[in-house]
Amino acid sequence: MKNLLNLLSCLILSTSMAFAQDYTMFLTIELDPIPGKAGALEKGVKAHNAKFHKDGSNKGYLWSILSGPRSGKYVWGQGPMTWGDMDTPLTEEHGADWDKNVGANCKNVSNYSYFKRDDKRTYNPDNQITAKQFVAKVFTITGNREAILDALGEIAEVFRAKKYPQARRVYTSELNLKSRQEVALIYPFKSFKMFETSTGLPAGFTKTFEEINGFGSWQRLVVGPIQANSEGFFDEIRVLIE
Repeated sequence: MKNLLNLLSCLILSTSMAFAQDYTMFLTIELDPIPGKAGALEKGVKAHNAKFHKDGSNKGYLWSILSGPRSGKYVWGQGPMTWGDMDTPLTEEHGADWDKNVGANCKNVSNYSYFKRDDKRTYNPDNQITAKQFVAKVFTITGNREAILDALGEIAEVFRAKKYPQARRVYTSELNLKSRQEVALIYPFKSFKMFETSTGLPAGFTKTFEEINGFGSWQRLVVGPIQANSEGFFDEIRVLIE
């Protein structure tokens, strides 16, 4: 009986740990290259990632920012990972290689952030984790973050009802940020031709939304809460450097 209780305890603990880690989170770092060193930075990051960030929770990525206030900079990302992965300390070799291949080509390395996917408000029909290119709509929070997330959730419900092929992922910062840029809405895209008709939402989406939720619902459920609790958002196009 004692052995059975011990076994059940282990199973419960294992199940609890599995649920506790059942999330998608990325570490992101902003890289600002030294003028004239962008090419060297890309090459250096590729070398560093090949040596220390090949796969698993250590998998490393580099995205170039093509629009918005951070244009010309890069975002280095790692993941998907869990907080527990942070308990493994970096080796001296790893740190030295980062300084040589990454830091030496940057005038600033900043904004270490941990963004977790909000699966409740995310619509992800193909269950993809990352994308080669996407537009990030970054919100600057001034009020209630949950109100903004609920507004984004209303949009996700319509995406589910209509079964759109377009993925739409919501990420939130796990930690408070001084910039308050703590909510990011990710729209992957395959071709830049998308921007000829849209920057994310399908054509005619507002009309579709109100057909489902009633006249005036777009303003009441989405626009109003976002305007009341944020400074709005800016679009940031990111392209993966391979």
